Order: sequence, then structure tokens, then C-alpha cells
Amino acid sequence: IKTEHQKVDVLMNNAGAIFQKREFTVDEFEKTFALNHLGHFLLTMELMDLLIASKSRVINVSSEAHKMGNLNFEDLQWENRKYNALKAYGDSKLCNIYFSRELHRRFGEDGITAFSCHPGVVRTNFAGESTGFYKFVLKMIQPFMISPESGAKTQLYLATAEGIERLSGKYFDKSKVAITAPQAKNEQAAIQLWEMSEQMVASYRS
Repeated sequence: IKTEHQKVDVLMNNAGAIFQKREFTVDEFEKTFALNHLGHFLLTMELMDLLIASKSRVINVSSEAHKMGNLNFEDLQWENRKYNALKAYGDSKLCNIYFSRELHRRFGEDGITAFSCHPGVVRTNFAGESTGFYKFVLKMIQPFMISPESGAKTQLYLATAEGIERLSGKYFDKSKVAITAPQAKNEQAAIQLWEMSEQMVASYRS
């Protein structure tokens, strides 16, 4: 990106998954945390000079599942607890909100705006590899899911709407500022997640 582009107007971090069993990446990070948060963090940090120069918008796609999250900073990798797929997913979505808030706090004066959002429960192949109980639940709720086009509306709003810079750091649902879970407002947790994430990706920085 840095070699091919001189400007990045919008960075949308929208990779995500849920894993039924505790798995690790080749870099030995727990997969849910790595894919849903740490990869976004590293990509954003690697592009930071370009983002500042462009006064970019950074959009982190979170979820209402963040309300199930409550980070255990002593065990982010689920090494000392019995793994819970939904809890791990909720934690990672809480990370998306913390990351957006902290991006705003640290780089807002540099012209960066940062938002997190809930896209809705979207009819995609998300968790398509699930088996057993998870597969059954997904099949049951499928008729109530929204289309991918509808699921993209809030992200597109945040990417294109004029005059929303004053709302930087906020969490959105249905293209409006939405209420987060109380734990998502924990400023110290957002700072601690940032600092730990920096340490985790330090050896991968260019």
C-alpha cells in the first residue's frame, strides 16, 4: 500500500471469524484475538504515517457481541482458562471498540478520525465451517439475518458521511451513535490493550 499509494482516505478493518476450538496462528497467537484485533492493529500501525498525512478515517467493524466481552489481561491468549468460543469472540469485538477509542485519543489531534460499528447480523458465510450446536443455531437464525448490502450500510456511512469528525471514537449501529456496554468505556483497559498489542507486534514492524 505504501509503495503504490500516496494517500489513504479510509482504512476499513473488517476481517473477522469465530473459532469453535482454541487454535493458534503460525505466529503462536490465539486465532480469534489475532484475526479480529491484532492483525488490524498491526496493519494500522504500519500505515500510520500515511494515515496521518491523509487525515484518514479508520473504521473498525465490531459487533453487539462486544457486550459479552470482558478482557482478562492476564490471559488474553486463553492459555490458563477453558476456551469459550463466544466469549473469545466477544472479547475480540470489545478490542475493536477499545482500539477505535484509543486511536482517537492518541491521533485525533493529527487529523485521524476513528469509528467502530455493529454491521448487524448479516447473511454471509461467517462461521460457515461451524459444526454441531453452533451450526444448528446459525441455521435457526438465518431467516432473520440481513443481506450483505444492508450489512454494509453503516460502514459506508462512516466512510463517506460529511461532518462526522466530531463523533470520532464513537460506536455506531444503523448509521447512528449507539450505546456500548459499560466495560467498553473503560479508558484504562483501552490503554492497556494498546500497550500490550504494541509489544505483541513489535517484532513484525517494518
